[in-house]
Amino acid sequence: MPDPVAIVAIVVLLLPQAYFLFASPSFLFVSLAIPGVTVLLRVLFSLHCKLLTWAGGLSALAFLATGRPAMACVPAAVALAAMLAKPRFLAAFDEAIARRDAGEAAAVARLRRLHVAGMAANCVVLIGLLVSFPRILPVS
Repeated sequence: MPDPVAIVAIVVLLLPQAYFLFASPSFLFVSLAIPGVTVLLRVLFSLHCKLLTWAGGLSALAFLATGRPAMACVPAAVALAAMLAKPRFLAAFDEAIARRDAGEAAAVARLRRLHVAGMAANCVVLIGLLVSFPRILPVS
């Protein structure tokens, strides 16, 4: 049987990613020229980074508590990446919103690229975790 604490730790780490995976594509069908839409999208990205930081930290603590410090590195790295990416990403998002509000036509395209880049980054981390399941949860 795999370690139940490890399974819970991975599920906790996957929950914010699954939420973002299902919530973010809906913004592909609306115009980012609408201020209310971009506010909601910015809040979604901010919340995603915050949840991923907490989930990664909790998962790392769970692995440490079960005596698997090497496995704790994976969720800790995810948490650290989310923590470091959040201010940079939100600053770029705020800059694009300010340019859009100032009337710059290319700002909406920049917002869309940031949106797609965030979705792609989430997919890369999610796929990486799913591929690593056999190593993280070995059957004994």
